[in-house]
Amino acid sequence: MDTVQENQGTSLRLSLLDLFIWTTLAALTCALWTIQTANFGGGSVNVTQWLFFVPTALAFATSGTVLALLARRWFRRLPIDFQPGHWLFCLTGVVFLYHAVALLVTSAILNPMSVADASWMTWYVRIGQDVGFLTVFLLTGFLMPVRPMWRLVLVMPCVMSLLSILGVTWWLVTENAVVWLYLLRLEIVVVVVGLLVLLSIAAWDKATTRDRRDMLHWLGVATVVLLNSPPIVIRLYEAWLR
Repeated sequence: MDTVQENQGTSLRLSLLDLFIWTTLAALTCALWTIQTANFGGGSVNVTQWLFFVPTALAFATSGTVLALLARRWFRRLPIDFQPGHWLFCLTGVVFLYHAVALLVTSAILNPMSVADASWMTWYVRIGQDVGFLTVFLLTGFLMPVRPMWRLVLVMPCVMSLLSILGVTWWLVTENAVVWLYLLRLEIVVVVVGLLVLLSIAAWDKATTRDRRDMLHWLGVATVVLLNSPPIVIRLYEAWLR
């Protein structure tokens, strides 16, 4: 009986306020996407962009909502049964906040520039964003508590950012895009390996823990899968068109 009461006290339950937060974050993601499209001179939106945007918006809005829920309980000093899926939500929620701030800063830097200067500065800004992402991502991943095996999930996103930094740096130094294009082709491999690692760890965790994993834990796993699905979906869509 005491265990049941303890689980009820530490379980996370969504409320009407969380629905309002989710709607607000989804709208904010749409606004940020519009800003990003304008920064890169995009007037029209194609199917590929939609295939990338919709899963990203759903994942970021959901992650931000759960992050806000966890923050409210923490500020109120309420007990939290913090599970690996919640850790994943914290990762993606913090990354969303970082990308939002980085996008606004990028707009403030690029908008006053001429088209030629802005197109050149974009590459330096991208390197800065990748370095910032690595810093925020790793700090969040190691400061938040989780079973050590789950931290293997951090590897593939870091590899992807490092490949991006390498490709952009090579382009700036040599003005040769061959290496950059080759590294872009590796993205799908990194994404697939990352998803396999995530699902394998989730299965291992389920088999080796005595703790009950709640709905938000599994929703966290599903959200990260959704967030990483666009490259795979886009490749399948492009293959279908051929």
